[in-house]
Amino acid sequence: MDEAVAAMRSAMQGRPTTNPDHALTLSNLGIALLTQFHYTGRRADLVEATAHTRTAVQVTPSDHPDRLMLLSNLGSVLQSRFEYDGIRDDLAETVRLLERAVTQLPPESRLRATVASNLSVVLAGQLGTAKEPDADTAVAAVRFARDAVAARPEESPSRAIALGNLVGVLVAQAQARPAETDEAELEEAVSAGREALSLLAGDHPAIAVVQANLATALRTRFERHRSDEDLQEALSLWTRAARLEAATPLHRLTAAREAAETRARWLGPSQAVDAYAEAVALLPRLAFRGVAMLDQQQMLRTHAATLARDAAACAIAAGRNELAVELLEQGRALYWSQLLDLRTDLTAIQARAGALADALADCLAVLEQPGPPGEDLHAADARMAAAQRFGDLVDQVRALPPTDDLPHPEAFLRPLSYRHIAAELPPGQVAVINISQWRCDALLVSPEGITVVPLGGITDEAITDVAGRYLGALRSFERRSDPAARPAMEQSISDTLSWLWDHICSPVLAAAGHVAAPQASWPRLWWCPTGALALLPLHASGHPTADHQSVYDRVVSSYVPTLRAFGPSAARAASKEPKILVVAVPEVAGGAQPPGSGLLSPAEDIATIRRYFRPEARTILDGEQATRTAVLEQLDRHRWLHASCHGTQDLADPAKGGLVPYDVMTSGLISTIDLTGPRQTGGELAFLSACKTATVGVTQPDEAITVAAALQYTGWRHTVGTLWSVWDMPSAAIAKTFYAALFAHSEVSADRSAYALHDAVRELRDSETYAARPSTWAPYVHFGW
Repeated sequence: MDEAVAAMRSAMQGRPTTNPDHALTLSNLGIALLTQFHYTGRRADLVEATAHTRTAVQVTPSDHPDRLMLLSNLGSVLQSRFEYDGIRDDLAETVRLLERAVTQLPPESRLRATVASNLSVVLAGQLGTAKEPDADTAVAAVRFARDAVAARPEESPSRAIALGNLVGVLVAQAQARPAETDEAELEEAVSAGREALSLLAGDHPAIAVVQANLATALRTRFERHRSDEDLQEALSLWTRAARLEAATPLHRLTAAREAAETRARWLGPSQAVDAYAEAVALLPRLAFRGVAMLDQQQMLRTHAATLARDAAACAIAAGRNELAVELLEQGRALYWSQLLDLRTDLTAIQARAGALADALADCLAVLEQPGPPGEDLHAADARMAAAQRFGDLVDQVRALPPTDDLPHPEAFLRPLSYRHIAAELPPGQVAVINISQWRCDALLVSPEGITVVPLGGITDEAITDVAGRYLGALRSFERRSDPAARPAMEQSISDTLSWLWDHICSPVLAAAGHVAAPQASWPRLWWCPTGALALLPLHASGHPTADHQSVYDRVVSSYVPTLRAFGPSAARAASKEPKILVVAVPEVAGGAQPPGSGLLSPAEDIATIRRYFRPEARTILDGEQATRTAVLEQLDRHRWLHASCHGTQDLADPAKGGLVPYDVMTSGLISTIDLTGPRQTGGELAFLSACKTATVGVTQPDEAITVAAALQYTGWRHTVGTLWSVWDMPSAAIAKTFYAALFAHSEVSADRSAYALHDAVRELRDSETYAARPSTWAPYVHFGW
């Protein structure tokens, strides 16, 4: 496909727009780009395909014989854009374009059959998205699908495609309007699917779509009549579709997910483990490392938002707890996992195969660049080529014979086994809270093993509801900035903390053996929440007025996005005398503030830093000195960071969040992508006094795209962040107590930062001024060791 696109681009070069074939070539290039998009998920291909096919229609006279085909091509692209972005205007325009084409084409035209089949699929899509499916739309969809089949020659591959679409349309009607779908139409769908498969060669890319459509028809029939034969055949078809190498990654993953979910629903979660494992193994193909992070995130949140959690839940149900951990690690935070892969040590490969190691390093140099939105076409193509080359080189490494330096080449960059994951865990326990439609559990993971704590009193829906009310209260207060609304916000936070304690944290702590306040040293507990739970303050849960009925009174809490995040900073040595970078931005250039920002006075934070760090051990970028360029240049020269500036987080698209430099209006945020660039090599301690630096997105919380996570994955051993906007005076008090606790020992160590934050927050919480105001003390979180 890359070669086809390149050939068409070459054909376009130097050809005048007056050439008779210009519009047709332009439209064909758009269709080639659309096909490439289906395999890679790269949005730039879809955008370019839309532009080319639309231009082709615009430059073609209305009476030109090719115009109707060009309209059909544009309709196909817009249909895919609707499926990707969900913009209903695209769906409506697609219907208009295809209806215009199908009514103007003569009945005997082969193009009319193609257009009619495509139109039937689009109309079926309308049925699936409508709140009240329209009867006329359903009838029209089925009619056009049948017309397309009737117009195709017997025993031709084109007839097979039309039959496959007919199956999909009939099933869509049965699902959207079950009462209006009779048995004859369901039998027609099954019969059409079987005929379609008999007409396609074994490696035809369309087989996966036809198999999946037929499987859905069989499952629908099973749900009506409970025939085990229908269920088993449906599962077999989905499995075969998922394993078809010629199919697109999305079609393969969708088939694998359907097989897994159907097994879990009708045979029980414990019977779906292997099917889910197959689906999770396909995620790297969907989130291909050659495309930009935003494109990866779009594909994951649209097609695999709950996949890893559901897979882990089934593994727990089957008693395969180590596999549950492996699936969560393999299927969550894919962007960060790929980042860690790109920073892999090639020393052992260099000793065994120097040329291969050099080629890998060349690819990594391209792939490790952040790849911001809007990068030019040549850079995007270079990234795609490097990713494809990287995959080939990895296969070559895995084929090397074992040596003492490289004893297991076959495991190179494969998902980590539980044994390797456990080897990098810190002393103590990690509470992995898995939230799934099938069951909810806590996994207490430690180097000694795994303990399962069933959380039978909660559901995925209940947690989503709690998170929605909690975030709604925070947003409402931030929008209004009305002191009179603060009591309602504080009450909402208190209610959330109580609910979390009663339903999750109390039973987890009890299972971990933390049933009272410690008598000696404070124990550590790391929280690794999944799903909507990642939005909620587990570390602060409890009933503060009750005796020791809160997490703060039992353990010192930290967070980790995934267990693999412990790895990058595990062996980082502490500096004897830390050197700190302070970023202080009370207001941005021009006196303006970013949307949603309040007043900020970092003067007290600076005074605290001056108290504990000698002049030669501190670099302070204050006000106009704290430009985006200056901060990024200084960051890799310091092992400690204190950011007293604003932070932003887009809950719908967390990759757009970051720290606010002085020149944000002209240079932009210091984004999570910036913080993971190749120059950023990590440090010991980052104290992010900025707002919302640890807040995940609501659309894909399992990807953990936050400033705090970015720092942890790039090797910062300890990060302090906040879950929501913080108050000025309490924030200064937290920083003052935090640094005082660190410097209370003769040897300053960032490894005491979790304890220092715990002490600072408890002191603020227990004060008369702030005890009843959890918004002042609950947002602070610690990430890392």
